[in-house]
Amino acid sequence: MSDLEVAFDKYKKEYGHSDWTDEENAAQFNKFANTMSMTDATTAAQEGGSESSPSLQSQSLTGTMESIEGRLSSRSTENITRSFAGLGVQTASTRTAAANDEDVDTGMTKSFLERRQEMFEKLVEKYPTKFGKLVSQKDRVDMLDAPATLTYGEIEFESFGVAFSKIKRMYGMPGIGTTPPSGIMQAPGGKFYDLGSGTGKPAIAAAYLHPFDLVAGVEILPGLHSSSLELAALFRSEGLAALAADGQPQATHIEFTLGDAFDLGVADWSDGDVVFANSTCFSDSLMGRFASAAEHLKKGAIVITFTKRLPSPAFTVLDGKVYKMSWGGATVYIQQKLTDPPASRIP
Repeated sequence: MSDLEVAFDKYKKEYGHSDWTDEENAAQFNKFANTMSMTDATTAAQEGGSESSPSLQSQSLTGTMESIEGRLSSRSTENITRSFAGLGVQTASTRTAAANDEDVDTGMTKSFLERRQEMFEKLVEKYPTKFGKLVSQKDRVDMLDAPATLTYGEIEFESFGVAFSKIKRMYGMPGIGTTPPSGIMQAPGGKFYDLGSGTGKPAIAAAYLHPFDLVAGVEILPGLHSSSLELAALFRSEGLAALAADGQPQATHIEFTLGDAFDLGVADWSDGDVVFANSTCFSDSLMGRFASAAEHLKKGAIVITFTKRLPSPAFTVLDGKVYKMSWGGATVYIQQKLTDPPASRIP
């Protein structure tokens, strides 16, 4: 198989849509590959003093990865190398990167994810899934006639990490879709919000996966919210020090709010770079409220949902694949905002 065929095979397995045909996946792959190589290869070759070659946009990455690297400017080479590293394609540059897989800012290697998962599980070990379910049940009994939308479930760190890795290595890169020039999760910083944050684990997992400026959550059930405040305090006292010792000196701020996550007057998350909601049990009406509020996000923002997509033309699905969660399998949808926010920030 050629390098291009290998890359496409990896793309289908790791990032392809299971409900798409090979032709649809191929079209998306070519779009992604071409976007990654916006720099004209002819110009790059001339600047490097080597023989001119056609633009990579027109040749759709034909030929070997090594010859492609030789035709790209240093900036484009870095982008395509990092992108194909996410697809599992080994080139000379990605092999070098694999040898130095401790780079927290530019990649999520297997060893990085395993190390951060161990740190995360150590921090939250006193708050197992069973604990969250019991607190949730009590809250819902006290609430009377609690809707099924409040059914409790938790993420699996590994699956969450895979979604974050896809954003960092592909969908959050400048020039992909509507991603802004600064990218999403391409450097320390940014804001992450968890809507329906439960005991706070997804927000804390996000802080272990990327050095955000802020990770925040909004939860309507008071018992779960109280537990998230306890975990936040534990993260500040122990988690930040552990992250600093692991090479992540930036101190991520963490906060949790009690209230309706889809009322931006309660908690305004419209400045989020990455927004998450465990929406498996959300009703259609709640998904509608979610989508209406999400339309106030900036263009290029990423929204991760479980099982259900945002019912809004302002978003496109970049990725959808089934991963293991505490209750079983769930389709993890990675979606991106296509449009600028409306003039009025609060719906």
